[in-house]
Amino acid sequence: MLQNLSLRDFRALRNLFSHSPALRVIGSDPASSFKGEEVLPFLQVLIGELPDFDMSVAKVEAFEMGPVAWGNSISDLRFPDGRVLELRHTAVFVLEEGVWRCVQNHASVPQEYERSFGVALTVTLSDLLDSLDFDAVSSGIRSEGLGVLMFTDIENSTVLAQQMGDARWMAVIADHDGLIRGEVEASGGTVIKTLGDGALARFDSARGALRCAIRLQAGFANRPFEVRMGIHAGELYDTSDDVIGATVNKAARVAAAAAGGQIVISSIVKELVGGTDEFSYGESFTAELKGIDGLHELTLLDLSPSLA
Repeated sequence: MLQNLSLRDFRALRNLFSHSPALRVIGSDPASSFKGEEVLPFLQVLIGELPDFDMSVAKVEAFEMGPVAWGNSISDLRFPDGRVLELRHTAVFVLEEGVWRCVQNHASVPQEYERSFGVALTVTLSDLLDSLDFDAVSSGIRSEGLGVLMFTDIENSTVLAQQMGDARWMAVIADHDGLIRGEVEASGGTVIKTLGDGALARFDSARGALRCAIRLQAGFANRPFEVRMGIHAGELYDTSDDVIGATVNKAARVAAAAAGGQIVISSIVKELVGGTDEFSYGESFTAELKGIDGLHELTLLDLSPSLA
């Protein structure tokens, strides 16, 4: 427990903090903000005043870039009276005399946006997709028409980024984006945007989209990651630098239904391709797509002929 730390333990704890006047420690209380030499007295008082509690860490992440590192954690504090408090903690570290020392420390107790701002705000990517409102952005539409969309997504990208480190991960993503742009453009498509660990591309031809996806999976087979892909077609609305509409939402959900190394296509894409010996299909299945009513028929594209 923090309040039971010995003087020796406290000194060890203090040594973990930067000796720079730029040191900042911010607590969850509105008045809890300390800097530089103020931090040591604050820690001494805090350790003595804290009640007894047990702490379990639910999530922790850490990153490093040259002489700077940072991390965040989410913990549950359990008190003897049965109360459970969630604590969110972020910290920034710098190398001082060969030792990582904290230069920025912030602890907070989370509170819903609606309680803070009086309105509910979007908090997750799923919420963002669920809340897409065509009417809200209709004033920015430049044109509309039919198109085929391909979403790609690197499986387990967060874990891979942590394992590789920032420098290597940035090189991997640059290679990933370059391969996608090259194959999409060679297939007559356009990369609408890259997404950090994936991409959104548009094609005028369903067959062109499938050919591109197959070539991309062949290229990704030599990379240190696996990519899931989803292809769907429908009416699109163009803005100045993006595409919007229900088709975009469904294409993203189709990609989410795939596993790493797979290409999943919607029933409309399969119908557009029609009967042909060029493509082979694997299992067809029905799935619920979050935020979209009903069951949807999806099909795996069989990659074995291209890999033979």
